[in-house]
Amino acid sequence: MGRRLGDPQDHLSKSMKKIILFDLDGTIADVQPIERLVLKKILEEKNVIYTGNLNFGFNDKNFVKEYQRCFGILKENSLLPSPKLLLDVRKFKFEASCSLGLVTGGVKIETEWVLKRLGIKDVFRPELLFCREDYTGSKKDGGPYVKIKRLFPDSLVVVLGDSVADLSGSKVVGFDYCLMSRKTTLVENEQKARRFFQKYQMLSE
Repeated sequence: MGRRLGDPQDHLSKSMKKIILFDLDGTIADVQPIERLVLKKILEEKNVIYTGNLNFGFNDKNFVKEYQRCFGILKENSLLPSPKLLLDVRKFKFEASCSLGLVTGGVKIETEWVLKRLGIKDVFRPELLFCREDYTGSKKDGGPYVKIKRLFPDSLVVVLGDSVADLSGSKVVGFDYCLMSRKTTLVENEQKARRFFQKYQMLSE
């Protein structure tokens, strides 16, 4: 069923002429130390030794609930390490027509905590925050990007991410993509992102 005339989403589509979607882990911040700590707690409760593997079943709803619960416990007890900033989006002066969003495979409670700790939560539009609970499928098969394309069919959308999954998923719907890296410096990441934004005339500077 198509959207009805006057649906709130009509207003959003018209107001967002250009949308920049960022990945979180490996692009905006290094979240892996946090993920490892949460996964270690999940497995310790099951009397299983954690070996450092991050390839767990985030497509499994029961696992997602376990992750949310354990993250919450570590958060309440102030046991979470601070995330490392990889790309400071506050350094860019975007055109008024640009809206910033986030597409992540991480859960919402973790994503919002990381953004708040980094002091950049208010940079992103709440309606453009897509976490693991907000879409079906995976980033690799285009799950969140298909949803965004449906919600904002008239917007120019570009993606910044650090993984093949991000690249493959964005290609499904024809979103241009900039490949970032957690191994480069803040300055190098900023320069690369700036060139990408300038390509689409997204900066006012």
